[in-house]
Amino acid sequence: MSIYVPGPRPAFRRVGLPPRRRLGAVVALGFVGLSLWALCPGRARAETGDEIYQKMQAVYAGAKTFQGVLIRKKTLPGPDGKSTTQTTTLELKFKAPDKWVMKNTVAGPGVPGGTVIEVMVSDGKTVIVSAAASKSYQKLPLKPIALSQFVSVLNPKDGVSLLPGTTVDGRPAYVLSPNLPKDLTPEQKAGVKGVKAALTIDKQNYHFIQMTVSGPKGSQEHVLSAQTLDGPLPDSLFVPTPPAGFKEEKPPGGAGSPGGPGGAGGPSHR
Repeated sequence: MSIYVPGPRPAFRRVGLPPRRRLGAVVALGFVGLSLWALCPGRARAETGDEIYQKMQAVYAGAKTFQGVLIRKKTLPGPDGKSTTQTTTLELKFKAPDKWVMKNTVAGPGVPGGTVIEVMVSDGKTVIVSAAASKSYQKLPLKPIALSQFVSVLNPKDGVSLLPGTTVDGRPAYVLSPNLPKDLTPEQKAGVKGVKAALTIDKQNYHFIQMTVSGPKGSQEHVLSAQTLDGPLPDSLFVPTPPAGFKEEKPPGGAGSPGGPGGAGGPSHR
């Protein structure tokens, strides 16, 4: 029987980089690892404000049908220091490309009779605009109107900025703010001094939720609710028939269709 007795360890000379170079190599490897992780296909790049806004526009531009209610509350300071609020409710049914029914109700101080109701119906060729207060209607030729014109209340000429997000009804949402146009005159800049605007968009489906504008001269709040995209809407809804007992009024010369530039009876939610 033999017993193994270990002998002395051989002396090995430590070979490697100096401490400072070893540290540099470790840092370099770390940066390489982070770069590879960032390039990984599963790694999503953060969206910019402009990309989010464009995706919202694309949602409504691609919708075949739409139903929703847009409520605008406009608050202005009065001469006595008390604020007054005017509320506009826009109920819209839309079927691409040019069929829609829109009921526009305006209520509050400064509105004749306290409430004004207009109903606009288009079959894709003709629009009939009826006013309940005067029991009258107008028949107008149709000008193409995109759905995004009704649901988007911003026209950011110089893009939008992404603000810290928020939560609306338990759902995460983006918050965007329009950038100040670069070509404003000094007088125009003075006119928008202190004005803040924020657009809220659902983070999961890019639906418009609300927009708020506030400043020294008052505030506005636009809230879009009860919206349904690509649901069934029968063509029978979009028949421009004058209401019974209403008289026809000829539109003023040069007037366009509702919602178009210079159009009579256009949506007042802007």
